[in-house]
Amino acid sequence: MATDNLKGTQVEVTKASTEDPYDVYHALLDNLAIGKAENVSIAVEKYKALYKGQPVTSADTGYVLFENFYQKVNDELNKVHEYDTAEYFISLVNDSEEPISKQLQEYRDLVQANGFLVDYQDGSTYLKQNRDFIARHFYPFVSSTMQKYLAQVEKENEDGFSTDGGIFITETEFVNRILWWENFVKQNPAFVMIWQSKEKQKEYLTYFLEGMDNTPVMDMADSTKVNSYFADGYKLLDKVGPTSEANRLVKPYFQALQKGGKATAYRLLEEYREKELIHTLYEEGCPY
Repeated sequence: MATDNLKGTQVEVTKASTEDPYDVYHALLDNLAIGKAENVSIAVEKYKALYKGQPVTSADTGYVLFENFYQKVNDELNKVHEYDTAEYFISLVNDSEEPISKQLQEYRDLVQANGFLVDYQDGSTYLKQNRDFIARHFYPFVSSTMQKYLAQVEKENEDGFSTDGGIFITETEFVNRILWWENFVKQNPAFVMIWQSKEKQKEYLTYFLEGMDNTPVMDMADSTKVNSYFADGYKLLDKVGPTSEANRLVKPYFQALQKGGKATAYRLLEEYREKELIHTLYEEGCPY
């Protein structure tokens, strides 16, 4: 059964101080329930106690454990938040001058103190991770590479990417993100979170090639033309990252669409999926 006895855990940490911090921290997190926001702060304090004075390589691996726990808590809390569909949550994210109830104030204070923010998307509220919380507590321990990774995740989390089935970042920002992750993966092949970095790279490239329901690759008014958003983005990528891996995949795809060769473009997508360079967003496989 999961427990939340921080005092008892501190004694446990002291006794196990000569053991591998990774193993100790893993065991500690396994004993924390994921249904309580306050357990995130407990996990933070446990991390600090274990990794103070440890090499950054060790601190990085410990952070990966925290990140996984943090995500589980986020998912679990959102299940509860989503189940309580009362519209009163909206008052936490709108600009209304109406007073917020004590119950909601306490709820907001609780989640904010433990690394989460109430946000609004696609017609409802949800809890998102406050990546500034991560920077504040973990930067003093982790490597410069991890800091760079976390800073980029924080920026993208803050700026957002899509809403209501449509992409809202500019073509320039889209291309910048694609190239940033490609370069980061190339420069840090041994990074402890390289899998997550590659997933970011793959995710952005997938949407860049396949679009979204409300930001389709082909123009909504004329399905024979490439959506100007993507056309401009593809041209920009070819200009600023002509030798990039992303451009090697995007350029022939764009050229095929420009010539009306949807079948050729689709075959390229299938090839990229088979090589696991992109995900499959549409069950039927074809985004147009």
